[in-house]
Amino acid sequence: MVKQQKFKKEYAIELQRIARGDLESAKGLKIAKLGRPENTCYFVQQAIEKSLKAFICHLGDPIPFTH
Repeated sequence: MVKQQKFKKEYAIELQRIARGDLESAKGLKIAKLGRPENTCYFVQQAIEKSLKAFICHLGDPIPFTH
């Protein structure tokens, strides 16, 4: 069984703030043409994951601890 945890709806705002930061990091790496392309993809993936978790949290559902 996948472990889950329910958070207060306000936590969705924090998750979305962090997701925006991850997306900005990805944009910065792409613009600067620094590092490996995989690093940019990693930050994009993190932004998507946190955004999805923010949506789930906003709905009031428990967030699964998976990737």
